[in-house]
Amino acid sequence: KLIVDDFLDLLPSATGESATASLLDCCSSFVVSRHDVNTSLTAIGLLWTIADRDSDSAAIDRALSKLVLIVSDDRPEVRNAAVNTLFSCIAGRGSGFSATYWKSCIMGSVFKVYNIVASKTGVAEESTGEEASKYKVQLHHSRDSAEKMWIATLVLVLRGLTRVLRNFFTQLLITVEEAEGDARWFPSAWTKILRFAYDAASQEGG
Repeated sequence: KLIVDDFLDLLPSATGESATASLLDCCSSFVVSRHDVNTSLTAIGLLWTIADRDSDSAAIDRALSKLVLIVSDDRPEVRNAAVNTLFSCIAGRGSGFSATYWKSCIMGSVFKVYNIVASKTGVAEESTGEEASKYKVQLHHSRDSAEKMWIATLVLVLRGLTRVLRNFFTQLLITVEEAEGDARWFPSAWTKILRFAYDAASQEGG
């Protein structure tokens, strides 16, 4: 924390990229440490501080990829902090994203986070017919507190996605207008996002 807060700007430009990568790796090691949850939470904040001070998109990529991995942590405080930080990263730097980077961000990082969390809750499971619906109701009421905490994490993911769409929907639509053929990725992404919303909204049993 001392290095990041007071000495990050003093890194020589020639070694800046490798030093940034090393700092991000170091913070990730602190995050996964089971010694103290406050250490993990502090390190999550440092991940974005490091990337935010670096104009290189590679630093943002590294930070986002590490936050995606942290989302699978079984400690609710840690994974929730990772989810919130990831979407704050995107919201904070999204105005400078290119169409190509937006595709990587949404189709890669955001969808990967959703799939990780949804797989822990059963929301991503497809169901057909009345019996499947009844089964989901029974499953919900039998869940223990750990599984309910995963549902709370999924709520944070959906809220984060809503925040990104609210701030950058027009910018994302422009990527459709400027792209051709396979490069028009956003319509497909939008269809998946609507499916996420429908799956979450149509769950029964509370």
